[in-house]
Amino acid sequence: MRLLMIRSLVFILAIGSTSLIAQVRPNFTGNWTVADPSAGGVMYLGVAFTAKQEDSTLTVTPTIHEVHVGETPEQLKAVFNLDGSQSKNPLNRRALNRDSSVTWGGGRLVITITTSDANNVSTQTQTWSLDASGNLVVDAVLTYQGKSTTSRAIYKKAA
Repeated sequence: MRLLMIRSLVFILAIGSTSLIAQVRPNFTGNWTVADPSAGGVMYLGVAFTAKQEDSTLTVTPTIHEVHVGETPEQLKAVFNLDGSQSKNPLNRRALNRDSSVTWGGGRLVITITTSDANNVSTQTQTWSLDASGNLVVDAVLTYQGKSTTSRAIYKKAA
């Protein structure tokens, strides 16, 4: 009977530790470059960016961007609050408001970015995850004027 209780306890601990491992949040810190340049990057990230993840924030600074040509990386930088509270990252040169929120789902980070000016509003949802090779996979859905487009970019970490 005692052996059965010990085995049961070991089994329960094994299952519990497996679920804890599955809930570990990945760290996205690094210099990232799109793996396939012909595919392009995800809007707001560009084809290359730097990410710095700390306990409470993720700072993303695009370094090569095909849409915001002429703007410096510092002008494009966004700081996301990892606790789910709203982040404000305006694009001052273009008078755009960027309000964002973050949620975690297992090993995935979901960033929802609402961009607006006096005339337009768009929403982009980016889902970040690391694949088995350590590449950053970003799946995005951009909704603008009632139409949604999807994109996927795979980024490699620079050495």
